[in-house]
Amino acid sequence: MSEQEGVIRYQCNLQPAGFEWPDCLLAGLNLWRSRMMQKGWMGQDPARYGGLGFGNLSLRHATPAHPQAFIITASQTGHLTTLTSDGWPLVIQASTTQNSIDALGSHSPSSEALSHAAVYQSSPRIKAVIHIHCPDLWHKALALKLTATARQITYGTPAMASAIHEQIHTPQGLLVMQGHQDGLLAWGPDLRTAAAQLQHLQDH
Repeated sequence: MSEQEGVIRYQCNLQPAGFEWPDCLLAGLNLWRSRMMQKGWMGQDPARYGGLGFGNLSLRHATPAHPQAFIITASQTGHLTTLTSDGWPLVIQASTTQNSIDALGSHSPSSEALSHAAVYQSSPRIKAVIHIHCPDLWHKALALKLTATARQITYGTPAMASAIHEQIHTPQGLLVMQGHQDGLLAWGPDLRTAAAQLQHLQDH
């Protein structure tokens, strides 16, 4: 691919914070991350994307102080089987126009955090986002002419965030990132529904 997968392109204002997510929340996040990794849709592989991590997921976690907040996988954690709370920073504010992220945690959010933010900003009914990399599904989705961002738009840019926002019209769905090789976004009211969008594409 012409771009380097997994490299953070946004300005990140990370405020150190040592918090512990509730066990039930952490278990749910790791469950769906594990299922994506088992399919080869997330993780880290020396033979793919220059050996850098790929794929990520997030969950809306609004608070009175931060109504647009969401939890997301930390950058370059694809080599880890399970993530502790340190591997799940909290994005508290995202500006898709200024290409900036404010977050709390021990590690920077995923390089795709702005794309996730664009999805959440599209509808308050969207509560979960999954971003995967799968050559087979990517080519299949393009062949089926599913909704896609333009080929010239690359990940981690205001242009990608704007394109994502413009394409999302339903509280659950699937989007092909045509300018981000093998990349797809799925979303829904929960991680199960988001994952089901990808499974449906694989099965049909």
